[in-house]
Amino acid sequence: MARIGTDPRARLESLLGAARWADAEALLSELTARDAGGDVALLAAWRRLEDGRGARSRTVAHVAAFLERFPGRGGDPYFLLERGLAHRASGDLDAARRDLVLAIDRLPKADGDARALGLSGLGTTYFSPFDARRARQAFLAARRVAEASEAWSRVAEAEINLGIVHIQAGAIAKAARAYRRAMAHALTADDGRLVVMASYNLGNCLHDLGKNVSARRALTRALTLAEERGDRSFVAWSTLLLGHLDRKAGARDAARARYRQAASIFADLGDTPTSRAWVAFHEGELLVEEGALEEAEAITLAAASAPATDGTARLACELVAATAKLARGRRRAAAELADRVARDAEAGGLVEIAWRARTVATRARAERAARRWLEGRALAPPEGLVDALSRAEALVEGAMRGLSTQGRRLYLRDRTRAADAAWLAEARAMGAPATRRAPDADARATWLRVLGHLSDLGAEASSERVAAIGLDAILSAASARAARIVVTDGTGGAIADVARDPWGRPASTVDGERVPLPPSGTVTGELTLAGEVDGPEVDLARLVGGLVLTQIAALRARDALRAEGSRSREENARLEVELLRAEAALGDARGRLPEPAARGGMLGASPPMQALFARIDRVARSDLSVLVLGESGTGKELVARALHDQGARAARPFVAVNCAAIPESLLESALFGHRRGAFTGADRDEPGLFVVADTGTLFLDEVAEMSLPMQARLLRVLQDGEVRAVGGTAVRSVDVRVVAATHQDLHGLVQRGRFREDLLYRLDVVSIQVPPLRARGDDVVLLARAFLAAAAPRKRLAPDAVRWLLAAPFPGNVRELRAVVEAAAVLCDADVIARRDLEAEGRGSRRAPRSAGSLDLAELEAWAIEQALAREPSAAAAARALGIGRATLYRKLEALRLAPPRRTARRR
Repeated sequence: MARIGTDPRARLESLLGAARWADAEALLSELTARDAGGDVALLAAWRRLEDGRGARSRTVAHVAAFLERFPGRGGDPYFLLERGLAHRASGDLDAARRDLVLAIDRLPKADGDARALGLSGLGTTYFSPFDARRARQAFLAARRVAEASEAWSRVAEAEINLGIVHIQAGAIAKAARAYRRAMAHALTADDGRLVVMASYNLGNCLHDLGKNVSARRALTRALTLAEERGDRSFVAWSTLLLGHLDRKAGARDAARARYRQAASIFADLGDTPTSRAWVAFHEGELLVEEGALEEAEAITLAAASAPATDGTARLACELVAATAKLARGRRRAAAELADRVARDAEAGGLVEIAWRARTVATRARAERAARRWLEGRALAPPEGLVDALSRAEALVEGAMRGLSTQGRRLYLRDRTRAADAAWLAEARAMGAPATRRAPDADARATWLRVLGHLSDLGAEASSERVAAIGLDAILSAASARAARIVVTDGTGGAIADVARDPWGRPASTVDGERVPLPPSGTVTGELTLAGEVDGPEVDLARLVGGLVLTQIAALRARDALRAEGSRSREENARLEVELLRAEAALGDARGRLPEPAARGGMLGASPPMQALFARIDRVARSDLSVLVLGESGTGKELVARALHDQGARAARPFVAVNCAAIPESLLESALFGHRRGAFTGADRDEPGLFVVADTGTLFLDEVAEMSLPMQARLLRVLQDGEVRAVGGTAVRSVDVRVVAATHQDLHGLVQRGRFREDLLYRLDVVSIQVPPLRARGDDVVLLARAFLAAAAPRKRLAPDAVRWLLAAPFPGNVRELRAVVEAAAVLCDADVIARRDLEAEGRGSRRAPRSAGSLDLAELEAWAIEQALAREPSAAAAARALGIGRATLYRKLEALRLAPPRRTARRR
C-alpha cells in the first residue's frame, strides 16, 4: 500500500494526472478509509480514476458506499453533483437529471468549475434519447460559465459535447471546428485526457467528412496517447474506429482483427450494452460486405434489443439489419424496419441514420414494385414511394448542409453513402420508375437488374473493374450484342477502355450506336451499343454509364488525396505539433477577447443593441404584455423569441402569427378556433392559436393590420383570459403572454380612428423599440460576416466591401442585408467578396432615402430614376413615366453618374 506523505492530496493529484491508476487507487483507498467527515472531493477523485480506467459505471458503488457512511451529506450540492454524474455513467438518466439540476441550483455561483461540470453532465443525459435543443443549451451554458471562470478543461469538455450535438444533427463541418477548439483548450489546460477525447472525436468527424487520411492520423494520435495514459476505454474506441477505416480501405482482415481487439478490451472493462452494440454495428457492416447476411442481421438485432442500449447505437444496428434484410430479398420486412429507424432517427435529430434508413425503405418498396411488375401482378405504385424518395433526398441534402463543394464530394466518397446516394439519383433521374406504369416487361426487368448492380459499383477500387461491372449491368438487361465504354480525363487521356459481349467475355470490336455519357467533373466517357437497342434501353444504359463515371471520378479524387498525403511521418508530426500549439495560442487569445453580445439569434455590439439587450433581460422576467416597435426587417420576431426563451415560460409553446398574412375572414378562426360546421369547409374542430399557446407566448406580428371588429374580439380575450371558438358556446380559460409587433405608429392610428385606444393600452404595457440597421454603426459588418460565415464559410469580405456596407442605407434593414450578402456569397466565384459583388446584388439598398430627417434632392432624384429604369422596358418609356424628355434623362444620368440603360436589339 502506498505511503501517505506530508501532502497526500497533492500526491494523489499527481498520480491521477500521470495516469498511474494502480498507485492512485491504493492511495485513494487509504484516504477514503481514514475519511471521518465525508469529504466529497474523494468521490470526485474516484470518478476521475474510474473515468481514466474506462470503468465509469463503477462510480455508482463509490457513491453508495459514501452515502452509507455519511447519510447526512445527501443534500450537499457537491455530493448531488457526484451522484448525478454516477447515475449518468450507469445509464439511469432520469435520476441523473434530478440530481444534476438540484446540484446546479445549489452550487455556489463562484465555483464555475463545478457548475460547468454539472451543466455538461446534464447535457449528456439528453444524448439518449437525443434531444438536440436541450443538450445544446446545457453545453452552451457550461461553456459560458467555464470561460468566465477560466476553467479551460471545462471549456474543452463543453466544446467536445457541442461537437457531438453538431455531428448527430448532420452539421459535420461545425463539429470539426468545435473539436479543434476543444483540442486548443485541452492543450492550454495541459489535460491529457481531454486531448485524447478531442483527438478521437476529431478523427471520427473527419472520417464522416470523407477525409480518411486525416481521420486515421487523428485516431492514431488518440490511440497512442490513450495507451500512454492507460486509458483503455479510449484505446478500445480508437481501435474500433480505426478498424472501420481499415474496412473502408478494403483491408477486411485488419478490420476484423481490430474489432476483436476492441471487443476484448470492452469485455475486460465490464462492457456495456452500448459498447457491445457499436462493435456489433461495425461487425455487421463487414458481414454485409462479405455476404454473410443472416449472421449480420442476427448480431445487430440482438445488440439493438439489449436493455439500456444507447438510442443512437440501437438505431445504427437496426439500420444494418434492415440493409441485410433487403439484400436477402426480404423487402417488406426491410421496408418496415427501415421506416421505424428513419422515424426514430428524425425525431432524435440523427440526420445521417435517417436518410440512409429512408433510402433502404424506398429501395425496398421500389424493388417490390418492380418484382410485381416483372411477374405480371399488381401495377399500382407502392403507397408513399414518391414522398419517401423526396424525404430521403431532403435528408441527405440536410446532412451535407454547410459543406463546400469539395466537402460534399468527400462526404459521398464513402462507399456505403455513395451507393445509397447513387440509388437516389438513379431513381429520381428515371422519374421514380416504380411510381409509374412501365411500357413493357423488358423495361421492368431492366429496372430490377440495374438495382442489383448499383452496390457493386460503389464497392470497387479499380476504374477498369468499375467500367466492367457497369457494362455487365447494361448487357444483362439490354438486347445489345456487345457494348464498349471508353472513359477519359480532362486532357483526353484514357482512364478505362472495356468491351464486353453478353456472356461477359472481352469483345474485340464493337460497332453500333454511340451514346455520350453525362460527365462527372473532368471525367468524360462514351458508350457504344452494338445491335438493335430500343429507346428505354438506351436511356437506362446512359444512366448506368453516368454512375460509372461518378464512381471513377470519386476513385481518382481519393487517389489524388492519398498522393497528397505521402509526406514523411516525421514531417507530419512536426507540422501537427506546430498547428496544435498555434491553435492553443489562438484559443487562449480568443478567450481574452470580448465577444459581441447576442440574444436569441440577434448579434450586436453597438450602444443601441446593448440597450435593447438590457431591456429584453429586464422585461423577460415579467409576464407583462409587450409591444415591439421597429421598421420592417429589424428583427422584431427575434425580440419576441428572446423574451420567451429568457422568461419563465421558456419550456412552454412559442406561437407566432402574422396578422397581415391571414385574410380577415379566417383570422378569427385562426386565433380563437372553430367548431365543426361553423362555416363552409369547417369539417372538424380546431383549437385556435390562443389554445395552442396556452401557458406559453403568442406573438402577434403586424397587429395594426387587424380590422376594428377583430380588435374588439382580441381585446375581450386579453381582458377576460377566455376564448370562445367560432360557432361554439363554451368558453375556455387560457394563460397566454401576448407579445405584439408593428412597424406602424399605433398612436397615430388611434387618432385617425383606425386602432382602438383601449386595445393599445392592453398591448403596450411595456414597449421595446428595435433600432434600424442604419443606427447600429459597425454592427452591419458584424452581421454581414455572420451571414457570410453561414452561407460560405471559406469566403471573406474585402476592405472596399466593408466600406460599402458601412455607407449603404439598407432601408430593408437586417433582412435586406442578409439577402444581399447571401446572394453575393452564392454568385461570387472568388473567395474574397468585393464591393462590386455586393453592389450587383444590393441595388435595392437605394429603394428609399435614408430617413425623413436627411432628405437629399440628388438622392431622391437618383432613386426615382433608378426605379423608373427598372420598371419600364426602355429609356423612352422611363422618361415618359418621369415626365421628362429622353435627352433630359440622359443628361441626368450623366450628372448623377448612373449607368445608362442597356439598348435592346431592334426587331426587324
